[in-house]
Amino acid sequence: MFNILELKPNKVSTNLTSYTNMVYGNAKAGKSTLAYNLFKEEGLFLGFEDGTRALAGAYAIPVTCWDDLVRDKKVENPTTKETVKVASINKQLKSNDVKARFKVLIIDTVDLMYDAATQYICERENVEDILDIPYGKGLKLVDDLFKEQLLSWEREGYKLFFISHCEDKKLEIKDYKGIVREVSKYQPTLHKRAFKIVSKMVDNIFFAYVKIQEDQTEKRVVFTRETNNYFAGSRFKYLPEELPLDAASIQKAILEAIEKEDLKTSDITSNVALTVENNFESFEEIKEKLIKLVREKFTSNMNIVTEVTAKQLGQGAKITSATEEDIDALDTIYDYLLKKAKELNL
Repeated sequence: MFNILELKPNKVSTNLTSYTNMVYGNAKAGKSTLAYNLFKEEGLFLGFEDGTRALAGAYAIPVTCWDDLVRDKKVENPTTKETVKVASINKQLKSNDVKARFKVLIIDTVDLMYDAATQYICERENVEDILDIPYGKGLKLVDDLFKEQLLSWEREGYKLFFISHCEDKKLEIKDYKGIVREVSKYQPTLHKRAFKIVSKMVDNIFFAYVKIQEDQTEKRVVFTRETNNYFAGSRFKYLPEELPLDAASIQKAILEAIEKEDLKTSDITSNVALTVENNFESFEEIKEKLIKLVREKFTSNMNIVTEVTAKQLGQGAKITSATEEDIDALDTIYDYLLKKAKELNL
């Protein structure tokens, strides 16, 4: 029980090991190197992707599937040839000795972690595709498993550092006059549902980019603020919009940003969460884009639409009659039809 009168005011840490962060960018942009240089021996890579082989000094655990996280394994001792039991990654991360050594879990990449969660649910539910689980429940099962795993690591006291790749998406935006135009925008390749979970946890989202300067030399940078051309964000309002992709420079910039805020918790902005929320589609937007997809691609193949709608919403149900409670089902229908349109070249 807390004694309220003995509480001390919060102090804002200037150390990045006190925050949850994400960096995304093109391959070979230096994302894993940045993570290692930020945390050194205090960072432990969970290698869903083999991106640390060239990082001398980095501590990394290969994660080939979800079972590696949750199940003990029997392996052969290469010296004695005896079969020995090795505790699961999650069990080992609960150890006080491990906690004393590592402060940050670097998830490389979070894209593949979400894929591993999806594959685990598919195998558990005995389906080939997560979209085969009716009523949008498959996606919800994956989301819950993925989210609970991240939260359990945080409950053990670890901070998380997410690494993702990027893709250049074509998006429609409205300008201040209400005119709709198409833009090309860099965003994480992480599945939109996983990104929605991760974005609520992070304090900073850095976009790593290799700039070509006027003299044609390359300069590696990270962006910290969103524009029409890329997504990024930070809780620190005085953090510069562009920084060298360099651990020392980023750490120094965060220190200076916090000092400008006079170390007052109330002055820390939450523009990461606010900006990210604005990037996700509402129920009405999902419903509208699904109806548009059906009209543009499936007018001659309505049997496909009828079949997937019956599976996800129920026999005789219509997309136009769906309610907000059906948002996961509509999302599932949209993903299925989008994949089907590509398969059939519609």
